[in-house]
Amino acid sequence: MDRHTGGNGKDNRYFGKRNYWLRQLLSEVSDLAFLCDTEAKLIFVNEPFRKISSGHGCLGRPFAALFPEKWRKQARAACARALSGADAECELPMGLTSFIFRMKPIFEANEVHGLLGVGHNASSSCGLPAAEKHACAFALEELIQTRTSELIITNERLLREMLERERAEKAFRESEKKYGSMLEAAHDAIFVADAATGAIIHANRKASVLVGRPLEELKGLHQSALHSEEDAEHYKAMFRERVRLGVPFTGGIQYVRHSDGRKIPVRIGTALATSGNRVIIHGIFRDLSKKLKGG
Repeated sequence: MDRHTGGNGKDNRYFGKRNYWLRQLLSEVSDLAFLCDTEAKLIFVNEPFRKISSGHGCLGRPFAALFPEKWRKQARAACARALSGADAECELPMGLTSFIFRMKPIFEANEVHGLLGVGHNASSSCGLPAAEKHACAFALEELIQTRTSELIITNERLLREMLERERAEKAFRESEKKYGSMLEAAHDAIFVADAATGAIIHANRKASVLVGRPLEELKGLHQSALHSEEDAEHYKAMFRERVRLGVPFTGGIQYVRHSDGRKIPVRIGTALATSGNRVIIHGIFRDLSKKLKGG
């Protein structure tokens, strides 16, 4: 059994949603504070309650079972009243101290799903008028109920936002998968670079074969690294010009450098696109080696 839960499955599902917020709020209460399920079994006690009831053994037990036999009928009656939908109050001894326990039903969709109880030293109320005692006694419970409802609403909103992000991320991953499949299906080598930085962000396997480098190594390289060092500035300038003009580029024979040092003749076509807020440039490299040899 979980340290802070107990009772039947219906109550566990209910308190599973509220348990964190209630526990946080009740943990700050200096009086005794506790939660019971619809069978009046304890599913949470705060630290003051735990200490005075001698440990964690009370969780999962009926609230009335914590008291001597002669007081149990009174405790059971108070729990039953709260679980019927009404506020309840009883005075019961714990150890050498007498406590006034006040209990409130916890509603969800007009059904009682458990009760919330707070107990304070009976002697601390001495001298107060009856009306003031009553008002003070339930002020904390009302505050906890209100604050818990607010926290649950906030939590549900955050959960909805999280689910929406997850759906968006799933759609993005599926889109990337389709995009990757399209790149792999292409007849030519394709390098995809960030237009602002010139860094390669994607490439297909034909691109890897063309320059003799693994895909992992290509990603992050500047596009000019595909060419020989003496030609690097030329290709940097050509890249910048394509981005500045924003028009496709085709024509002419260019050269890329293979990892073994060979210069490979290619025809390069470019196309600009946007991905989110980023402009990207697709470089389509057609290997002309066989064609030129045949010629």
